[in-house]
Amino acid sequence: EYSQRTCADQCPPSDVTFAIHVTEQFKWVATDQGVGVLNDQGDRPTWRIIGLPHGLPASWVTALAGDGAERVFVGTVRGLGVVEVIDDVPTVRTVQLVGGSLDCYVSALSYTADQLWVGSLEDGLSVWSVEENAALPP
Repeated sequence: EYSQRTCADQCPPSDVTFAIHVTEQFKWVATDQGVGVLNDQGDRPTWRIIGLPHGLPASWVTALAGDGAERVFVGTVRGLGVVEVIDDVPTVRTVQLVGGSLDCYVSALSYTADQLWVGSLEDGLSVWSVEENAALPP
C-alpha cells in the first residue's frame, strides 16, 4: 500500500537531504537540521529533529544505517553519531572511529553482521566492529 505525507500531514520541519531508514516504530530521515524522527504509532504522528544541540557531531546529516533494532548510525558532515532508542526516547552519542578522524565527512554507511562500513571523504573506507568498538581491516 502506498501513502504520501505532505507537509500539512506532518513532514519534518526542514529539508530532506538524502537518506531514509524505516523501523517498526520510527521513520528516520536525514535532513539539513539533523535526523527527523517520525513516531507514527498512536493517533497523532509526531516529528522530532535530533541535531547538533542534542549531541550529533553536526546537524547536516549525510547517511543513515540501522542495526535492525532501535539503533541508527548517523553520518554527518563532521563525523559519526549513534541514536539509540531507550524507553521510546532517542538518545545520541558521538562515535570516534578507531584509526579514523572524528571530524570527517561521512558519505556512506552500511550495517551488516555487527559491522558498520563507513565511507568518508577524508579517510576512505573503514570497517568498525560495533560490539567491540574497534576498527577492522576492510
